[in-house]
Amino acid sequence: MAESFRDLIAWQKSMALVVDVYRATESFEVQTQLEASYKLGYLATAEFDVLLEKASEVSRLLNGLIKNLQKQIAADGLRPPKS
Repeated sequence: MAESFRDLIAWQKSMALVVDVYRATESFEVQTQLEASYKLGYLATAEFDVLLEKASEVSRLLNGLIKNLQKQIAADGLRPPKS
């Protein structure tokens, strides 16, 4: 008999699946993950609203930073690195 739930093959395979799903979705936007979590019932409406607003604020700040850096690069005559 298993000494711990961690010894169960079902748990081990479930953890491997979770890791695979996280790897497959690592490039998704945070807002997409929040929306999916809310629709699956993992987040209450109030918690979803707060987190979505925080994600939106961070998105606005990052977009502003990116635009500012692009302007600086253009003004300096530098080319951004190719990705």
